[in-house]
Amino acid sequence: MIVTGANSGMGLATVVALARHGIRVIMACRSRKRGEAALQDAVRQSGSQDIELMICDLGSA
Repeated sequence: MIVTGANSGMGLATVVALARHGIRVIMACRSRKRGEAALQDAVRQSGSQDIELMICDLGSA
């Protein structure tokens, strides 16, 4: 699954919950720094190593 806004709040909670259920999760985040910190947090909280970080901005220019 791909979760947008995954570096905080409901997005991060969703990543953790999905990963705890054995689902492979891709965290879509705009900021590499915040995304990498959130990735470490999600792995720690979920116990899953099957989480990836994708840097992307889905906003319109």
